[in-house]
Amino acid sequence: MYSLLIDASIKKTIISINKKNIPLENLYISENFKIFLYIKKLLKKAKITINDLSFISISIGPGSYTGTRIAAAIAKSISYAKNIPIIGFSSLMGFIPKISTPFFSIMEAKSKGIYLLKGEKKEKKIIYKSTPLLLPIEEIKNFLDKKHMLLSPDFDILKKQIPSLKKALINKEHLAEISFEKFQNKKHDSLNLLYNF
Repeated sequence: MYSLLIDASIKKTIISINKKNIPLENLYISENFKIFLYIKKLLKKAKITINDLSFISISIGPGSYTGTRIAAAIAKSISYAKNIPIIGFSSLMGFIPKISTPFFSIMEAKSKGIYLLKGEKKEKKIIYKSTPLLLPIEEIKNFLDKKHMLLSPDFDILKKQIPSLKKALINKEHLAEISFEKFQNKKHDSLNLLYNF
């Protein structure tokens, strides 16, 4: 069982071909207008065709307005043409700690403040304790404590306002696991997109 994962919510779009819950082939790209070409390359590299895909998973945001909409349009086109489901996930779920600890994934929401997702890593399991919240930046003080690790792909932008923030890279393995679990549990989404710029 193969799937296609696209997260175009941050500066470097990730495209991944997964087998069940394991990424086989992936690329990080800066050119969202070429996503279809890169999908074709990845399918060829994985030695499968678009007909072998069982589902598509995409980030519903928060993040780039344009990137999120491009990924959604591509996913909807393939889903419609091949009659396969789309699985949505919050881009905040891609930023998890390497160690067992409570954490907050944070993304800039431009003038609106920040998006925040509360979670906890216990050994290899991630438990989410909230849905993505949109907060004014001043309210981050209410979430600061020594127990929670603060992770963000927007480290360079937010580090002055949130000194304890740590830079986070997207965890494609975790996104593949989330997507596969949702597919198995038939949790297909309506794609209510969240974007911040």
